[in-house]
Amino acid sequence: MRSHALPTILSGLAVLLAAGATAVPIEDARIQLRIQEDDGSFLHFDADTLLQETVPRPEDPARATVAFAEIVGGAMRARLQDDAWVYSNVKTAVQDHYTLQGGSPGESVALTVRLEVDGQVSSTSFPGAYFAEARIGGGVSSGFDVSLLPSPFIPFGSQGQWTSGAVFPGETDDILVVAETVINAIVGDPFTLGYMMNVDIGGGDLLADYMNTATVSFDLPAGVTLTSANGFGTSVPEPRMLLLAVTGAAGLLRFGRRRGREEV
Repeated sequence: MRSHALPTILSGLAVLLAAGATAVPIEDARIQLRIQEDDGSFLHFDADTLLQETVPRPEDPARATVAFAEIVGGAMRARLQDDAWVYSNVKTAVQDHYTLQGGSPGESVALTVRLEVDGQVSSTSFPGAYFAEARIGGGVSSGFDVSLLPSPFIPFGSQGQWTSGAVFPGETDDILVVAETVINAIVGDPFTLGYMMNVDIGGGDLLADYMNTATVSFDLPAGVTLTSANGFGTSVPEPRMLLLAVTGAAGLLRFGRRRGREEV
């Protein structure tokens, strides 16, 4: 017997697979590095999607700030090392442009958006302090000015979370900062979101490694998919969608085995 459930199974799997976004060259992105001088002034470095700087201290070339940051399809990453015992800060910011598909055209859909910043901060010789922040801005209902990218691109009115602490020689602190907000989007109507990761260290000999961050995810209702211009956002299916996918895969496997026996 050939079940009519097969088209439903295939449809469910197609919806789940279509929820992912394909990365394209990143637009609307900016990286900013600030390094404090001994006199309290700051050096500024700016880039679009890739920043690599090694800045020796004028009074002691053996001491330096080493910074790396990049914005790639789906993630912002940063690594900041400073043995100069002063303050160093790197910010990455990007906008992405989305469209909801599925459901009914013109339907208002509530979306949970999540930005996770995770990393580690360690000390080798001298204790120091750290700060990490995740921010989400934009959307059709937040009143956020999407022109966050021009310096200093602080996303006013956005949803953000932060953490701070101190680390001592030989210690490593694991960092996880999660910003989450709910927006209302219209099926078929494009909308824009902005994301920022802000990390800094100071006062010691520290290494801040955020190379496995920052990633964006969406909780989507069943039957709704998301397209993305810059690849920021993986879709997290609701439990019933996940169950449909698992059940569908098992159904396809059983169907294939049964059909194979029939054709022998």
